[in-house]
Amino acid sequence: MTAQALAEELAPRGGSPSVELSGDEVFRHRLHVIASSAVDVVAAAGGWLADRALTGWDVFVYLPDGEESLPLRVLGVTPCSQGDLSTLAASVRREHRRKRRYAPTALAVDAAMIDADPAVRRCIDSAMADVSTEVVMWGAVPAAGVGAHLVQTSCRASSAGLAFKSHALKAALATDVPCGDEILHTRASQPTWVGCFPRREAQR
Repeated sequence: MTAQALAEELAPRGGSPSVELSGDEVFRHRLHVIASSAVDVVAAAGGWLADRALTGWDVFVYLPDGEESLPLRVLGVTPCSQGDLSTLAASVRREHRRKRRYAPTALAVDAAMIDADPAVRRCIDSAMADVSTEVVMWGAVPAAGVGAHLVQTSCRASSAGLAFKSHALKAALATDVPCGDEILHTRASQPTWVGCFPRREAQR
């Protein structure tokens, strides 16, 4: 059973993190993730992503074309093409125009991709301009620029999240990667959402 399937099974008891809007419209929490490879994102944040899926979030991971997506499907998240990053950047901007239905609640990015890809930079800049959007990074975050607004967080995934991460790493043939706490960088004073059990470290 995948993380998403388990989340659907548990939804009637625990509920899904969604907000009722006018008419038949429902705003669901959406986490959009930009990664250089499936192995990298699973190793860096697989437990956190699985926990978000388990708690009912819609999680989308944008990978380069041709990347193996099976490890992500094991986590219960949806693989997407990085060719769609322009659409993602536009959806972040729609948040400013109060058209929230498809806007991301959170954006997570491999820090190494920020300066390497202009499309990634546009997504980050749009997200940072809106204080209601949760911003998360992993990897070597630069001290200047965006990094100056982030704090390092040691994120402990749930036992279920760790189990799904372990299976995803096996699917990626990366069984030598440890499944301990995940070091993430989050915007200071941003909303705290379910799906992670943080231990905040010193501010950058």
